[in-house]
Amino acid sequence: MKEIWKEINYKDIIPGRYEVSDMGNFRKMKSKKEMNGCNPKNERGGYHRIALKTINGKIKKFQKHRIVMATFGYLTDNQEVNHKNGKKYDNSYTNLEATDRKGNAKHAAENNLYQKCEDHYRSNFTNEEVENICKLISEGYPISEVIDIMNLHDGYGDIYSNIDKIINGKAWKSISSKYNFDYNKYHYKTYSYDDIWKMCECIFHKKNEK
Repeated sequence: MKEIWKEINYKDIIPGRYEVSDMGNFRKMKSKKEMNGCNPKNERGGYHRIALKTINGKIKKFQKHRIVMATFGYLTDNQEVNHKNGKKYDNSYTNLEATDRKGNAKHAAENNLYQKCEDHYRSNFTNEEVENICKLISEGYPISEVIDIMNLHDGYGDIYSNIDKIINGKAWKSISSKYNFDYNKYHYKTYSYDDIWKMCECIFHKKNEK
């Protein structure tokens, strides 16, 4: 089947400059040079995006699937786009359908498409790293020592918070549930608004007494 190309007329993208095909490919209209887009591993949600020039002269990233859907079908700003086969790299028009948040979530649940563990786009660890973290914590190692042993200082965001979520069953449950932890030892203390207010008042009064 022949690939069909159409000019992109989407939101604030500069007109007469880009084309998109029903196969989800992008190219410049004059040179016919195809454009690859951004690395999906670095993109939010794992969706493929592409950097295009806008009418104000700036470069902005746009989600490919939304442009394809809006060009070859119909899509409002409030609608979401569902990938029928669950593959986010397949942005061909026949694989896309306009839906709402509920419909998108239902499709993901029915087809087991929710990203988990190291496959999740916001994952800070690999499955093996979480296994080792859980093993060390269950053996009594404090979080600070686990970080040193596994050299987790760089590139792991808020490392203490991430490990705390693992230990307290807020993340990576498929792995952390296999281990036993002393939750009272590792759980971060949380305070209510009133608690924080009283602490601030106490600090303020002690400061004025000096």
